[in-house]
Amino acid sequence: MHNATALIPDNYDALKDAYVETAQENESLRRQIEFYRKHFFGTKSERSHLSPSDQTSLLLGAERAEATAAEEAIVASHGRKRRTRKEAKEGLPLVTIIHDLLEAEKQCACGKVMETVKEERTVVREYQPPKLFLEEHLTPCYQCPACQKTPCSAPSPSMPIENGTLGPGLLAHILTGKYADHLPLNRLEKILGRHGMEIPKSTMARAIGSVAQLLEPIVEIIRTQMLTSGLVHIDDTPVQVLDENKSGASHRGYFWALCNKEAAVIRFTKSRSHEEPAKWLSGFHGYLVADAFGVNQWLGASTGTTLCGCLAHVRRKFFDLKDNEPWAAEMVARIGKLYEVEKEAREGGLSPPQHLALRQKKSAHVFEDLRSFILEKEGRVLPKSSLGQAFFYAKERLPTWVHFLSDSSVPLDNNLAERCLRHEVIGRKNWMFAGSFEGALSAATIFSLVMTCKLLGVDPFAYLKDTLSRVADHSIHRLAELTPRAFKLRSIPA
Repeated sequence: MHNATALIPDNYDALKDAYVETAQENESLRRQIEFYRKHFFGTKSERSHLSPSDQTSLLLGAERAEATAAEEAIVASHGRKRRTRKEAKEGLPLVTIIHDLLEAEKQCACGKVMETVKEERTVVREYQPPKLFLEEHLTPCYQCPACQKTPCSAPSPSMPIENGTLGPGLLAHILTGKYADHLPLNRLEKILGRHGMEIPKSTMARAIGSVAQLLEPIVEIIRTQMLTSGLVHIDDTPVQVLDENKSGASHRGYFWALCNKEAAVIRFTKSRSHEEPAKWLSGFHGYLVADAFGVNQWLGASTGTTLCGCLAHVRRKFFDLKDNEPWAAEMVARIGKLYEVEKEAREGGLSPPQHLALRQKKSAHVFEDLRSFILEKEGRVLPKSSLGQAFFYAKERLPTWVHFLSDSSVPLDNNLAERCLRHEVIGRKNWMFAGSFEGALSAATIFSLVMTCKLLGVDPFAYLKDTLSRVADHSIHRLAELTPRAFKLRSIPA
């Protein structure tokens, strides 16, 4: 090992530079240790916590509420309204069970028949296991005994899978279980087996592949409709895919989310190259909301779209440092003011013009102060430090934030795309990896429909069952009638 003193420069300037470089490296390593300590042992939430003064005000508010409640309680007993548990959700069937006395027990000892004076009512939430059954389709064939012409019969119903034995309802149940509830096929096989229906997971896997091919044109229609909306979010997340040519090996692929408030399209690629996303967004003109990944910047420049940055990504970098860096804590507070304006607009139910007016009135000066703060502090911190890198990251993305001040439809962040991909991330903890490239493509198709149903507030099982019952005989020129949005409009009572 070399003598450590031999590494110390003799020149003062060189020694100073070496010290600064070492200090930056130590600070960076310390921040990394702190980050991983919080990552493994700390809270994962980025919600702003209340200060002691806020907690005091809450306690005072609680005391006032208790005092007010005590004053209101001093009323006649018959004037009080009994608080009851929230009853069953509207739309659920209600089964009434009457627990009554025997006729003999209704006879009073004095000889008279007792009368009903009140009824005690309790609503209980109950569950009945799913019902599996076999459906036999009989098609009588008719022929004239005299003419002996060609026999005729009613048309047989088309199945989603040609010559398949799984009906639309069962297929919808399997798709919902795997892609909405994150149940691997081996668990679904056991669940169905407990109810008396033995379906190997290999049979279910082949059925999913066939159904995905059948439904893929509907997903393409959703993507086409989304490109006309003028605003698209895009993000990606990695997923492991088993190598079909090498047993036990896997490679990394990527799920991509293209979404807006009413639709989501999930795509799968083997790499993070810009070529496939560029095809999906071909012809799109509008706002593209994305994080700082280079592919998304290329997409924004090459397709003539307006790239909108993600303020949540910037906030996250300062949030990790706020406990030890006052400037980082101030950045989090300044960004929080912008979100407070959005909360006010959301809770007030403001129309788009009103929302934009509120942004221009309250958010504009907050954003200008934030811009000045970033430009001022970025030059006063060590460039290689965690805080310096956070300020540099924020400064580079300033031009992509300003669009929210001119159009109320532009969000502050790309959290919508992250929420869409979080669905796949949660499922990945159960199924771990995609079994093949084709399996990942099928998963992306079904995920697209499930997530679109979720955004629209539609039951994915009801939608998939209805669509699988129709799609085999539906005209390819009218597939827009089979999107989740069209299903929702059909389901609304006239």
